[in-house]
Amino acid sequence: MLRFILAVGLGLVCSAAQAETRPDPVARIVAIYDGYRHAQPGPDLGPIYGDRLQGLLDADRAATPDGEVGTIDWDVFVDGNDVELGAVAAVLVSLDGDNAVVRARFTNHGQPSDLSFDLVFEHGGWRVADIKTERQGVPWSMAKVLADALAALPAGRQ
Repeated sequence: MLRFILAVGLGLVCSAAQAETRPDPVARIVAIYDGYRHAQPGPDLGPIYGDRLQGLLDADRAATPDGEVGTIDWDVFVDGNDVELGAVAAVLVSLDGDNAVVRARFTNHGQPSDLSFDLVFEHGGWRVADIKTERQGVPWSMAKVLADALAALPAGRQ
């Protein structure tokens, strides 16, 4: 019994230590926007996307004819093509193990934007699994748009 109690106690201590050393998902989103303030035309985001979303982006790029723009033809992080970023407020909406949701509100060229970032903890850091917002009152999801575009391609172009 004493071994069981020690094992459980040790497990709880290790879990708490891991939670304390794991990066903050809000800090990941804030760092992205800070990059826009310090780099023109935009930041070097490095490996930012989760495996699934990166796979959809890679497939979209492969299916896009040379010289053409892919399905996502704007900078999703600033919700536009040009950047004149105002104040950014990012808050944690939910955190459940390796999944988090962070909401970012900001202005770009004076226009308000409200984005929701689904994050996944992969490869030792928080990665963007999806970006969601509303467009003219209709829910929009980056992952869904890419998946739907790829599904609509003729056989052989996917």
